[in-house]
Amino acid sequence: MEHGRRESAGGTAGRDADHAAGGGHRDPFAARDEEVAAEVTTDFLKRSQVAAKVSPDDKVRVVEEFRRDESVAATAATSLLCRPDGAFRAMSDDTARFQVNHAHNERHWQVCEDFDRTSSVARP
Repeated sequence: MEHGRRESAGGTAGRDADHAAGGGHRDPFAARDEEVAAEVTTDFLKRSQVAAKVSPDDKVRVVEEFRRDESVAATAATSLLCRPDGAFRAMSDDTARFQVNHAHNERHWQVCEDFDRTSSVARP
C-alpha cells in the first residue's frame, strides 16, 4: 500500500463505496486516478492489437460512455453511419431509424427556410 492507500480487488469499488457510505469523504487519490485512466484510455484506443482483445460488450460500454458529450456523439455517429454495413444495421433499429429520419426532416426544413430567407430567386 502506498501512502495509506487501500488496495482492493475491485479497483476503485472500495473507495466508491466508502465515498457513498462515508458522508462525502473523497479519496485524495481519486482525481489523479481519473487523470491516469484518461491517459491510459487514450493510449489504449490508439492500439488496434490491444483493442482487438477487448470484448464487444466492453467496447459498446466505452462508446456509450463517450456519447454523453453531444459533440463527441455527433462526430461518432457521423463516422459510424458512413460505414455501409454499420448504417444498414443501425437502420434496422426502429428507434435509431426514427431519430435519423426526424433529424433528416428537420435539416431539410432548415435548408428550405434558409433558402427562402437568403436567395434572390425564392418567392416572396
